[in-house]
Amino acid sequence: MKFLCSTCERLGEVQRFRVEQQTLVLICPTCGAESHSAPAAPAAPVAESLAAPAVDHDLFNPPPGHCPRCISKRPDGALSCASCGLTFSNATDGTFAPSPWLEAEWKGLREAWEDDRRHDQLRSAALEQGELAPLGRLYRVRLAWVPGDQRAQRGRDEVVRLAVLPQSITPPRAQPEVATWKYVLAAAIIIAALGTIVVMLRVMLDNPV
Repeated sequence: MKFLCSTCERLGEVQRFRVEQQTLVLICPTCGAESHSAPAAPAAPVAESLAAPAVDHDLFNPPPGHCPRCISKRPDGALSCASCGLTFSNATDGTFAPSPWLEAEWKGLREAWEDDRRHDQLRSAALEQGELAPLGRLYRVRLAWVPGDQRAQRGRDEVVRLAVLPQSITPPRAQPEVATWKYVLAAAIIIAALGTIVVMLRVMLDNPV
């Protein structure tokens, strides 16, 4: 093994050396100068963020072995889904593709996955657009690729809550409409009664006791 002397800058064979406090001291065979070589520092461990979302999965389709509609597990050899009844042979590429609007919104959300406000905004917009069911499917696709993703779990649960909430609220019962003729009849009866009272008063005044 050869080394470059830091004093005479000549390349020489390693003939004499010693170790001092984990530092290798090389003695130049030409000039006798000592060169100190510190051991290489160990590489710093790479920090892994458990919260960092994966970026290398399909945004719109589940991994193999899942139903493309409900994203439940698909047993080997099964011809249809036991959960939603889908016949797998009838599902072709693009059958469950989201609308262009939702596709663009989901891609945008994917770039800001840690922003809870963006999730809330998309769910509200999906409710107005009638896209809650496709959005819920996309959250389930995410969970199939990244199990345990808390934002995907919350998104899926919130979609279900929003989908059920309008059906659970009973609208106030409308008051039955009263036909116009009933109002006319009531008014006529009142007028007739008043007329009768007036006539009786006149008779009493004309014929005092």
